[in-house]
Amino acid sequence: MRIARSVAALAIILAATLSYEHYAYADSTITNTAARPDASAKTEPAKTVSTPAVTVQMGDTLTAIADAHSTTVNDILVTNAISDPNLIEPGQVLQMPTPPQGLTGFSSSLKAAATAFMAPPVQAVQPQAQTATTTVVATQPMYHAASSAGNSYVWGTCTWYVKSRIPSLPNQLGNGGYGWLSAAAAFGYATGSSPAPGAIGVESGHVVIVESVNGNGTVNISEMNYAGQVGVVHYRTTSASEFQYIYV
Repeated sequence: MRIARSVAALAIILAATLSYEHYAYADSTITNTAARPDASAKTEPAKTVSTPAVTVQMGDTLTAIADAHSTTVNDILVTNAISDPNLIEPGQVLQMPTPPQGLTGFSSSLKAAATAFMAPPVQAVQPQAQTATTTVVATQPMYHAASSAGNSYVWGTCTWYVKSRIPSLPNQLGNGGYGWLSAAAAFGYATGSSPAPGAIGVESGHVVIVESVNGNGTVNISEMNYAGQVGVVHYRTTSASEFQYIYV
């Protein structure tokens, strides 16, 4: 019985010892494997940025050189410690400033972005709707009551008003505007259907003065005895086709 217990105890000790050594070996293997560099991995050489050099030729300017190498005159001056941009000579070697790797053209792009940011916003031009042009009489012409001397038309009527505005008109054109067109033609006045400023507008039983002509087919007129208002000068805008015209 004692021997059997001794054998069992020895077996337990041996098993524990083997287990510990296996664990230690495994742990050491893992640690060493992680620390060992991978032979298949390639090491990229450190990249260097070369600084191009330009030999000044006859007729070269710093502006032309800077434009050709996408840089600025100021950057060239700083890179080459040049104080006077006019003092470059043929055969002189200039080092071209090189932007940081991966940022080629960064300076130009930044300046362009800054310029665009500082530029005033462009106002969008909105198309304007086309509207008919209308001539507006800024101030209505002053009417001065003329003496009836030389004016044989009935005072306060439309014919009296027109005669008072145009004293040279004959008194024999007719009453109430009737027959004025043919009578004026007989006296040598030109007549027609196109309105004109200063012309006499004639319709059946009424005459008016054309003050101005609008671009939308209307005329601004002045008149007397409109709607029975005897002796009152009235102003209105109406269709030009309403009248025939005597040109005075």
